Formats: sequence, C-alpha cells, structure tokens
Amino acid sequence: MNQENPTRAGPGSAVPMTNKLSIVIPAFSGLDQIRQCLRSLGESNYRDFEIILVDHGVSDAISRLAKDEFPRVTCLRGSADFWWSGATNLGVRYALETGSQWLMLLNHDCYVQPETVGVLLNMIKNNENSLIAPVQHMLREKRDIVGITSCFLLGFPTIIPPAAWYRLRYPEGLVPTPLIGGGRGVMLGAATFQRVGMLDDEQLPHYYADHDFYFRCRQAGLQLFICRDARVDIDDTMTSSANPDSSLTLAGFAAGLKNRGSHRNIRDLRILFSRYYPIPGLSGVGVALNTARFFFVSLAGKFLDLLKGGKQDN
Repeated sequence: MNQENPTRAGPGSAVPMTNKLSIVIPAFSGLDQIRQCLRSLGESNYRDFEIILVDHGVSDAISRLAKDEFPRVTCLRGSADFWWSGATNLGVRYALETGSQWLMLLNHDCYVQPETVGVLLNMIKNNENSLIAPVQHMLREKRDIVGITSCFLLGFPTIIPPAAWYRLRYPEGLVPTPLIGGGRGVMLGAATFQRVGMLDDEQLPHYYADHDFYFRCRQAGLQLFICRDARVDIDDTMTSSANPDSSLTLAGFAAGLKNRGSHRNIRDLRILFSRYYPIPGLSGVGVALNTARFFFVSLAGKFLDLLKGGKQDN
C-alpha cells in the first residue's frame, strides 16, 4: 500500500493501540540493500508485522521497487530533505496513527536473521520499560558489536568495547548497555515516543539523532539492552564509517567537517556535546578533542602509507 501524503501529526494523535508490530525502514538510496533488507524480513520465522518503508530519495525508484517486488509493504513517500531522522519520524508517526503497539527501527542496510524479530518481540513484551536491540554483525569488518558506550569528557560520543568482554560477563540473555547503535533493529514500545518524544529531526537530522534519542530514553528511566539471542547483519559500505579516517586526504577530512552526511561534521557534534558534555560551558573542549582525534588518526595513516611506499621502493 502506498501513502503519498501521510499526516505529519505528533505522537499524541495516535489511535488506540493494538498488539500490532510495525517495522520502520527509512531509505534514501541503495536499491540492492533495500531489496536484501526486505527479503530478510520475508524470511523471518515470525511474520505477523507490518513493514513501513519510507522513501525519501530524490526519485521514485524506491517506491517503484516496493510496488513491483514487495506489494505488501506500506511505502510512504517523503521529501529528500528529511534525512534519516525526518524519514524515521514519518514512519513512526504513521505507525502510531494506525495503532501499532510495538515498533522496530531498521536501517535499509540491515539484514535480520530469521529468529531476530520474534525473539526481540518476546523480549520487549516481557520488558516493556526498555528498548532492546540485536547484536550487530558488521559484514565488512567481520566483527560483532554487542554493547556501546561513550565518554564525552574525552571527546568520544561512541566507544565500542570488544564483544568478547560482554560474552564473558553476560553469557546469555539480555545485556545492559549505555547506548544503542542507530536504527539497526532496535525494538521498543509505542509508549516510548509518547514518553520522550520523537527523534530531533530539526537539530540533528542525520548523525547523532540516535544517540540523543537513546540518552533521552535513559533520562526518562527506560533501560537499554542488547539481546544476545538476536542478530542483524550490517552492510555499512555506503556510509561515511566505511571510509576510515586514515584513508582521508586533508581535503576530504576538511569536507567531512562540514558535510551533515558525515559522522565527523562539526555542526551536529557541537549540538550533541552541548547537551551531554559533563562539564557545563565546556562542551567545545569535547568537540575539539573529537576533531583532533580524527585529524591525528588521518595524519598517522598518511605517515604509515609513506613508510610502506618507501619500503616498497627499496
């Protein structure tokens, strides 16, 4: 079903909730990834859910893909100006307005394992005052991400401890985590949005809106968990994270500081640090530390490349 002009009302306008699960997928580009994402959902052991695909691309290619290959998917047409946060909010509002009680936020480059949706739904029903995400398996790096934390004081909005540490401490079940990584299969109740509000699509249209949302959830008393028994495969080859800092030219590094499509952009970092830096009035220190880290890692990468090139010449 295609909805060209869905209402953009807030979460307070939702109809009475049912026991419905809606999976919200914002998509700007990447037809092959979108196709794989939707196919993985079609192969789920548990299939009693609605898929809401939010097409905010510059053309109608995504909507046409949904209509031709996945006719049971609800496709909402959004603006290319929405970015990730606005597109996700559009899908969430539609889910709330149509009575969904449970939601999963899933990026288009995420492929769920067959057991993931059912396992997460059972977990969230037994832990309603929480948000629960699957283990993230990074296909490009061939590694798992279990928990995520941060240290704003030293300029680190995202720290990924080794998965082995979590496996030793939490051999099964739910793993408490200070932070969840993006819209990569997190499941939550509709009441969460009524409690903490929507993603901040005005101040944080793309990167770090997820951080801000999950921090607000924690401030509201909600718990964040990773479910060891659920997994989602992540194909991040089209994101800025796929380009390591060490591979950037100085021009590329400078461009990333201004590009809101990059996790290195200063504007969004300043907003995030201003909200969560532990020392009032000194959030600029955290931003400076973060940017300096990116810069020195980039320089170190260039230096190592020069050394390797010199050895090859010899």
